[in-house]
Formats: sequence, structure tokens, C-alpha cells
Amino acid sequence: MSKKTEVVSLEEAVKRLMDVDAANTRKIDLLEGQINDLVKLLTEYREENVNSNKNEFDRLAERIESIQLSTASHFEEITSECENNKRQWNVVVGRLDQISKSVSNSQSEFRHKALDREESEGFQVQPEENCTTAMPTLSSSNRIKYPIVIPVSSADPEFCGKDRESPTAFLISDQEYTETVYAWDGVKLLNGISQFLRGFALEWYCQLRLAHRRPQNWTEFSDLFLIQFNSPVRKALQEQEWHHCFQEEDETINEFLVRLRGLWREQRPKETESDLVKHLFCRMRTELLNMIGISRNASLDEVITEAQQIEDILYRRSQGERLTERIKETETLSKKYDNTYTPGETPSGWNNKLSNYPVNEAEPCEFTNDQNHTTVTPKNRQSVNSPACCSCGGYECPSNYSHIQHDNYRQQQNTSKSKNNRGALDERTRPAPF
Repeated sequence: MSKKTEVVSLEEAVKRLMDVDAANTRKIDLLEGQINDLVKLLTEYREENVNSNKNEFDRLAERIESIQLSTASHFEEITSECENNKRQWNVVVGRLDQISKSVSNSQSEFRHKALDREESEGFQVQPEENCTTAMPTLSSSNRIKYPIVIPVSSADPEFCGKDRESPTAFLISDQEYTETVYAWDGVKLLNGISQFLRGFALEWYCQLRLAHRRPQNWTEFSDLFLIQFNSPVRKALQEQEWHHCFQEEDETINEFLVRLRGLWREQRPKETESDLVKHLFCRMRTELLNMIGISRNASLDEVITEAQQIEDILYRRSQGERLTERIKETETLSKKYDNTYTPGETPSGWNNKLSNYPVNEAEPCEFTNDQNHTTVTPKNRQSVNSPACCSCGGYECPSNYSHIQHDNYRQQQNTSKSKNNRGALDERTRPAPF
């Protein structure tokens, strides 16, 4: 498209150019003002940020200084505490050293006193003739004292080769015994095993030794020993015990596990621990099995822990039942005692004693004017026959009821034997209370 051209005069063109220049100038001024405002805002924002950052830095520096001061104070306190602990530890160590020295001195003094007492009593290790010929005579001041340490005697493990004996248990106990007491290794144990064999087992070992067929190490000997003494009779007995191996009523779960595991290793050597858990579930007591709330796939330790808790619960329950039964028995005995006991009963000896006292058979009514004679009337009967309670002083006390019945019984006994014509009893003739 072709641009349209307009023909104007020179003055009009100059005017238009001036107007355009003025408009551009105004726009430029407006842009400069906006730019100045932006620069001013940026400057103010930067100054504010600088001030805030400076304040934050100052606060951080103050906090760091306070933390350093507190750390230094804590370090000083800990250092002082460590020094105090060191001093206390040194004091304790010194006291322990003194105690150990005093104990060692007392032991040495006791040992010397014991040796002196043995020497004074004529204790000698060798015969007297050999001592006089072997050693020259020494004075008591130059005599050397040797303490004698006697080891504690203990029973050696023995094995006779009987069907009821366990060869595995013997090998383990013999190995541990010789390692603990004599510090034997495998070679020494193999050479000295005959000291622990008796009867048929010793005869078997002697035949191996004479035939030069004894194994060269302890492992081979253990295998040969187990093969020799695991007889068919013993296997049959163990199999019977395995089939009849159930937890008894008075047997704890730990005791039963030891018994079951010993038979399980002999009868099921290829099974794992999970199989042992299954056997344990099948052979434990019914009350334990019904109360166990653990999965059948649990480990052996978890099953044993759960069973121990249930045993504790059952023990507490049985203890409470026994206590309840004792309380019931006590109440029953007390009721029987209350039913069989009659408070008015008196021993027959008392009646015999009452008959020995003299009785006045004169009628009290004839001595109405005499103040020395008294008669029993309904008004004064309570005061005469019912003594006051020693605790409260009253006549109606329940604790005084038995005494009242006893006095009434005595009055009836005397009345039946010593009444006058009117049926009255003179109070002077009643015997004194026992």
C-alpha cells in the first residue's frame, strides 16, 4: 500500500514538530519522576534492611556471648564437681586399701596363730623319727612356717554304663569338672577318663586300651562312647518316657521344659526349636494351654514367659482360695463353739463345794424386827443376785450376763437343798463367790 502524503506548509510542519517535542518532553519528565520514586523506594528499603540485619546481628552476638558465659560457668561447675569426686574417690580408695591391709594382716595373724596352735598341739606332717633325722634341730625363733591349703572335696562324676544313666550328661559334666578343678584340655581328659568310669564302662575302656583301639582325640572318643552306651534297652525306655512325658500338676513350666528338652534331643535330634514349641503346647497342662493367648508360631522364650505369667496368676488364685477356705473353716468352728457352749453350766465340783457350807434353816419372817436378817424380795433381788459390771458399772451389761446366770444357778442349787417352810433363803447363809 502506498502511504498517503499530506502537503502542509512549513509553519504548520514546524508547529507539529514542536508539539511532538513537547509531548515527548512531558513523557520523559514523567518517566524520570517514576524512576526517581523507584530509586527512592529502593534506597529506603535497603536502609531498612540494613538496619534490621544489623539489629539481628547484634541480638545474635548478644545471645552467643550469653551462651559462652553460661557454658563457661557450667564448665567450671563440672570441673569443680569432678575434682570433688576425684578427692572422694581417692578417700574411698585409701579406706579400701586400709581395710584390705587390715584384713590381710588379720588373716596372716590368724594363720600364724593357727600354725602356732598346731605346733603346740604336736601337729607334724611326717613321723617324728624322720623329722629328727632329716632336719636339724631348730629353735622356735628360726623355725619356718608353711601354710597348708587343702582344697574342698567334691564328688567326681561317675559312669557305670547302666541303662538309666545318660552318657551325654556324663560327658558334659566330666568335661566341665576336669576343666574347672584340674584345668585339663582334651588330651589330658582323654588320658584320664578311666578315673571316672566304673563297672561295665571301665571294662569296655580297658578292652579298648588293650586292643589298641582307643581314639586319638576327645571328639572321636565322645562319638564312640555315645554309640556304645546308647543301647536298645535305653532307647526303648527313653521312647516310653517320651510318649508319657506330660506336665504334672505340681511341676512348673521351667522344670517340665528341662525334662522335655532332654528327651526331645535324644528322640528328635533333627527337629528345630519350632518343633519343640509344638511338642510343648501338646504336652503342657490343660489349664495353662487354655489361658495362653500367644500364637503357636511364637518363639520358645515368648511361650515360656507367657506360661510363667499364667502360673503366677494361678498360684495367686489358689492362694486366695486357700485363704477363703481357712476363713470359712474358722467361721464354722466358731459357730459350732457357740452352739455347743452353754453359759449357765457349772462344773460338778462347784456343787460339791456348795453342799459343804452350813445353811441357816430359820425362817426370815420370824425376825422381821431384827436388822441382821434379810429376806429376798423382788425389789432387791437384782441388787443381790446381779453384781455390777466391772467395766461400766451397770446391771444390764451383756458382758455381765454370764455372771448373772452363774449366780442364779448357785441360788437354785442352794434353794433346792436348804429351803425353809416358806421357801425363802437367808442371804447370810449363801457362800461367797468363787
